[in-house]
Amino acid sequence: MNFRAILVVATVSIGFLGCKNTEQKKETTTQQIEEVQEVEKGDVLDERYLIQDNSFMGIRPLDPIELHSNLLQTGKIKVDQVVKEVLVIEIDGQEVGYATHNREDKRLVGSITFQSPKIITDKGIKVGATFGEVLKKYANLELRTTKNGKKIYAKSESIAFLLDLDAKGKAVTIEAIPEATKVIEIKLVNNKISNN
Repeated sequence: MNFRAILVVATVSIGFLGCKNTEQKKETTTQQIEEVQEVEKGDVLDERYLIQDNSFMGIRPLDPIELHSNLLQTGKIKVDQVVKEVLVIEIDGQEVGYATHNREDKRLVGSITFQSPKIITDKGIKVGATFGEVLKKYANLELRTTKNGKKIYAKSESIAFLLDLDAKGKAVTIEAIPEATKVIEIKLVNNKISNN
């Protein structure tokens, strides 16, 4: 809730205290407080789940891993039948994403990948959103295929959205992607799609 909303509610409430009709004052004040509480609940977002300025919980691609040793725990994932070592990111004991090591310097963070629908970008996109929603929120989208050529990322600057679309052997354009296509992964990258 912002300061102006608090100030308006406080001013209106104080103004009603001077009214002769106390029953009217009580109803109006209660209603206004309930409206403010609804707005506040709708605006509440656990910032730990927020991707903002190409950062998640302060972690960015190309950061030294040692800076985030309290948040990044060594783990393994299986990608295309290959087991890879990654740096797991957990919130309240639940895995929400992982970072890879940078290819050129293993001491640095490579890309950061999220498949949890709890993670949300500062523009309101999360896993399960549609490509149509991405189009409305992100400008200058570029399409890139995954390393195996099966899936497509829609990329805007340093954030990429993996789409649930079979791209194998197809020349796909932004206009040809159905707007109902779902986002199945969000990735923070250093201005290029990293396949590591």
